[in-house]
Amino acid sequence: MSTIEDNLWVDNYKKGRDLFRKYSIMKYSHLFSSQKYGKIIIDIDEDITIDYLYLHNNFPTTNSKLNIIISGTHGVEGYAGTAIQCKTLDNFIQKKQLYREEDMSYLFIHALNPYGYQHNRRCTKQNIDLNRNYLDFFPKTIYPDQIFELIITYLFSFKFIFLFFSILFQYGYTKSREYIVKGQYNHSQGLFYGGTRKQQNIRELEHMLDTIDLSSFTDIHIFDIHTGLGKYGNLSVMVPNHTYEELTKFIKCNETTNLVNISVSNMYQDSKGSITEGMEDYFKHRSFKGTLYPIILEYGTYSNIQIFIGLLMENYYYINSNNSNSNNNNSNNSNSNEKELCKSQNKLRDLFYINEPEWKQMILSNYQDIISQFN
Repeated sequence: MSTIEDNLWVDNYKKGRDLFRKYSIMKYSHLFSSQKYGKIIIDIDEDITIDYLYLHNNFPTTNSKLNIIISGTHGVEGYAGTAIQCKTLDNFIQKKQLYREEDMSYLFIHALNPYGYQHNRRCTKQNIDLNRNYLDFFPKTIYPDQIFELIITYLFSFKFIFLFFSILFQYGYTKSREYIVKGQYNHSQGLFYGGTRKQQNIRELEHMLDTIDLSSFTDIHIFDIHTGLGKYGNLSVMVPNHTYEELTKFIKCNETTNLVNISVSNMYQDSKGSITEGMEDYFKHRSFKGTLYPIILEYGTYSNIQIFIGLLMENYYYINSNNSNSNNNNSNNSNSNEKELCKSQNKLRDLFYINEPEWKQMILSNYQDIISQFN
C-alpha cells in the first residue's frame, strides 16, 4: 500500500500534479541531505505548471550519480510518468532497498508539457512536439507536401484514402513512416512539428538545470518516460549508439524489456531535438566531465496504426477547432468542433494510458527492474 495514496494512477493532469505535490512535501532527510521543491508557471490562466523536486546528497567524495526522471514531455503520455515518479518517492518513504541512495541524487520533473497533459494531446498549445524542439538551430525539412496534406485531411474521406495509397506507392511503407515520425519544421499544423525556436518549456528546463551544482557528479542518467510504442506493457529502453554500447555491458533485459539503439532504427535514426539528447548537449556545454546516459523509457500500449489514427484525428479536430474560433465561424459549427475535439482527446488518452491493472503493474515492475540496474 502506498504511504500517501492507495492508487498512484490518476486520470487527469490536476490530480497528477496534486499527487506529485503531496509527495514533494514529504520529508526525505533519512535518505538525502537536502530537498528542494519548485514550480514553474507555464500558463497562469490555465493554472498549469512544471513542478520539480530535487533530492540531493552531500558526499564525502565526488563518486556520485544524478538520476533525472522526466514525465509528460508528450503531455498525454504523462499518466505513467506520474505513477513512476510517485512510486519512486513512495519507495524512499517506505525505505525499500530498491535503490542505493547513499551516493545518489534525484531530480524529478513533473509534466514538462502541462498543456498537453491537461488537454490530452501530445503537443503544446502551439502544436509543437517538445521531443523535436530541443535544438539551437532549426532546419528546413525535406518533407513531401503530399504527406503534410495527408495528415491534415479528414481520415474518413476519399481524399485521405487516395493520398494514403499514392504515398505508399511512391515512397513505400518504411520511408513514409520515417518521414512522418522523425519530425518536421515546415508545417505548423502537421504532426511531429518541431517549431522554429526553442519553446518556453525547454528554456525553463534549462533555467532549472542551471541551479544544480554538477561538480560532485560522475554520472548523470536522464530518463524521459513515454508510452505508446511497442507491445502491451513492454518496456523499450531507447538510447543513441554511444550509450547503447555502454549499456550492453551491464543491463540485463527481462522477457518484457528490450534495449533499442535508436541511431540505427529506421524510424528514429534521423530524428532531431529530443529532450534526452538536448539535455546531454546542455550538460556538455556546461563542461560536465562525467558520463552521460540519455535514455527514453517507452512503454507499449496499442499497435502503431491505432496510435497513428488517434493522433491524426486529434490533430485534425484541434487544427479545425482553432481555425473555427479564429475565423469567427457560427457558434453551432464551433460547438460541434469543440465536442469532436474533446472526444478525440479522450480517445487519445485511452491509447496512451491503459486503465487496466495488468498494464499498470507491468509499467511499474519493468521500471523498477531497469532503474535498479543503473544504481
